[in-house]
Amino acid sequence: MKKIDRSILLSTAALLAIAAVGAWLAWLDGRAGLPGREDLKSSGAIVRSGSRTGWGAGAATGSGFSMERFQARLRDIAGDPDAAARDEGLRELAESLPADELKGLVAALSRERDGTAHDLWMRLLRRWAAKNPQAAVAWMESLPASDLRRDAGRYIAISWADADLSAAADWVSGWPEGDGRQSALTAVAYEGAHTNPVAALGIASDLPWTQENENLIDYATAQWAAKDPVAAARWARAQESDLQPGLLSGIATTWADKDPASAGALAMEIPSGRSQADAIVGVAARWVQQDASKALQWVVQLPEGDARSDAMRNLVSIGLVQHGSQVESWLKEMPPGESRDAAVAEYVNKAPKTAP
Repeated sequence: MKKIDRSILLSTAALLAIAAVGAWLAWLDGRAGLPGREDLKSSGAIVRSGSRTGWGAGAATGSGFSMERFQARLRDIAGDPDAAARDEGLRELAESLPADELKGLVAALSRERDGTAHDLWMRLLRRWAAKNPQAAVAWMESLPASDLRRDAGRYIAISWADADLSAAADWVSGWPEGDGRQSALTAVAYEGAHTNPVAALGIASDLPWTQENENLIDYATAQWAAKDPVAAARWARAQESDLQPGLLSGIATTWADKDPASAGALAMEIPSGRSQADAIVGVAARWVQQDASKALQWVVQLPEGDARSDAMRNLVSIGLVQHGSQVESWLKEMPPGESRDAAVAEYVNKAPKTAP
């Protein structure tokens, strides 16, 4: 079974450490599937019949809200034919509700398993979990075993991970087997990888090896490479031989955004094969956008083969967009061979009237 080495992760991590609501109205086609006033009362949501100035359709400044404004805004969102506008409206609505309404609203909306109400429930739960994960966890753990409990746990864990990856992962690790634990841990690691990629890789190392887990490792490694490519490459070189090429290829491609020359050198360390070819093409594609002349010089000195030909095609394709007529002079200066033929063919395809 493939396994990543945790020892370097632990030492690197140490170094890094140093360095809701009123009555709901039927909408759209007359579907009345949302909780009513009595449901909200029983769930703990505060139901007010009068309007208060502390809450409006797009702002929350006090502990109260206007039921009438809420209903009007929700009707507007649900009736909007534009999916992107509905999504943005729900986002604004979820963020604008007073914090002291979240627990009751989450409980009330949890009865809805699809549609607009479910979407709003998910957004409110994640907002609540981000502010008070322990309270959200206590509510979730009071639920009977069900899809609702599993989904709630996942949303809570993801929101918690954004603030405290270690705490979220420890909580999910304590879930019973078969309760969505592995899927939730993977989601937690993805969420935390952009801020703490080393810790995310530590989580991945404890998970059974699956394609999903391999994708997680690639993602976390790329996030690490964006922050510290030298450390990421050092770690990747210490992994099992069948893992190294893919990891190093991803690191080289990410590194090329900041230092294409160093990324190119790393790409040439990778054993010949698909991973090296991907790295070469990735580095060349990024390098030509920063310094076309140096990118061309680097590609030309590569040995003839599929990787060089693919890189040449990418240089021409990107070069035509960014450098226009200069590409023709590049082709004339290239030494004859398979890769030049590939580059000329790409040029003919993109600029057939002016091919050299």
